[in-house]
Amino acid sequence: MLDMMSLAIFELVVTNGSFTQAAAHGYLTPPAVKRRIEELEKQIGVTLFLRTAQGVQLTAAGKLLHQQAPALINHSESLLKQVQHYTGSQAKVIRIGTSTLNPASRQSALWAEVSRQLPDYRFQFIPLETLNMGFPMLYQHLGEQVDLLVGPSGFQQTPSHIHFYQLATAKLTLTMCQTDALARQAVIQPDDLVGTKLALIPQYESNAIDQVYDYLAQAQIKFTAMAADAHYTIETFNRDILPNQPLLTLDCWPAILPGTVTRPLNLPVSIPYGIMAPLKLTPAMVKLTNVVQQIIDN
Repeated sequence: MLDMMSLAIFELVVTNGSFTQAAAHGYLTPPAVKRRIEELEKQIGVTLFLRTAQGVQLTAAGKLLHQQAPALINHSESLLKQVQHYTGSQAKVIRIGTSTLNPASRQSALWAEVSRQLPDYRFQFIPLETLNMGFPMLYQHLGEQVDLLVGPSGFQQTPSHIHFYQLATAKLTLTMCQTDALARQAVIQPDDLVGTKLALIPQYESNAIDQVYDYLAQAQIKFTAMAADAHYTIETFNRDILPNQPLLTLDCWPAILPGTVTRPLNLPVSIPYGIMAPLKLTPAMVKLTNVVQQIIDN
């Protein structure tokens, strides 16, 4: 039986022409894409791509699979939704994606109250690292391997078909090496950024971060913007926090890496933080999200 997620990644490689570009557009790592394609080729017993220095090319078998793949993926999703609707199921097991940057455990009081009101529901916490799938692809497939995510919202790449239930707002911080001069300050002021290198999401990727660019431009704060990932992972922290190059972060991510410090950034910008769910909800998810919304409203 074909694995639909591997098939979706196969289509991503076809569209982008290389494992590296597919990984970048799917917010995966190149090794994860390569592994998925190799597993798919092993599963069906044929070579799908010819590897070249310029990228990859479809074999005859790959071209045939590419012709049918979109229909297979759509049929699989449609069938799954029909079965879930018919049975009223998902077995009332709610799968919550969790990671260092999406720590569902911080909402323990919320989950406890939901469990009190819905005693026949059970939460299953899924480590996002095990899915071999990152953002924004995870948003696009929300409801397949995980039902809910917890984290910041407001990114332009977040599909409009996702429900968002706001729990709070996250404030801006800077995470930096302990030896940086700015690390000695309790709070970072906008003027402190003059002449610095600052790693942050590029413009036009996030409405909220665009407000940071606009505020600093209006205040005539000149700094050098170093492009960070549109969706942070641990690798973002490993790669982009350099001596005298802090990373723009959020106060919902404290103590991510040893050897770094995080300081508040005094800018009038905040990021919505909450629960994300697919727009097309199963009956079990409708009941759960209604309870979540009631808890938030009260």
